[in-house]
Amino acid sequence: MRKNFFSLLVAVMICNAGFAQKKQKPSLTGIWQMCMIVNNGEERLVSMPILKFLSTDKHFYNLITDRSSGFFKVSGTGTYKETSDSTYVEYLDYMAFDKDSEGQGNVMTYHFSEDGNLMFVSFTMPGSQSSGKEIWRRTSLLPAMSSKNKKQL
Repeated sequence: MRKNFFSLLVAVMICNAGFAQKKQKPSLTGIWQMCMIVNNGEERLVSMPILKFLSTDKHFYNLITDRSSGFFKVSGTGTYKETSDSTYVEYLDYMAFDKDSEGQGNVMTYHFSEDGNLMFVSFTMPGSQSSGKEIWRRTSLLPAMSSKNKKQL
């Protein structure tokens, strides 16, 4: 009887330990590629030629592909600060397409997909009534490397 009670007690403690662990929130830090939803009879996510780098030192860089050269150009830079679990502020040092926003803070409201690889962002541009919504997919600039490729490095 004691053995069964002890076994049951251990099983309950293990189950409770599993439930007590909080799922860790995905990090903003990383390389993100802008996406958009396309619906041609079937809804799918399509990658755009725009990247956002959110660095560990709290700097951000937005890059866009120049269609004529194929090279990336900087479209925005600055610093960012997480202000809650669902907001961060981009402090804009440089904006290629909106010079009036430079020197201002842009509050970004966000949430992640279940797997943490998509980030859904909404914001209103500083000094403007226009709002925006963006979808970003976590990505990497490094392709998956086979052991053969690693040997060549």
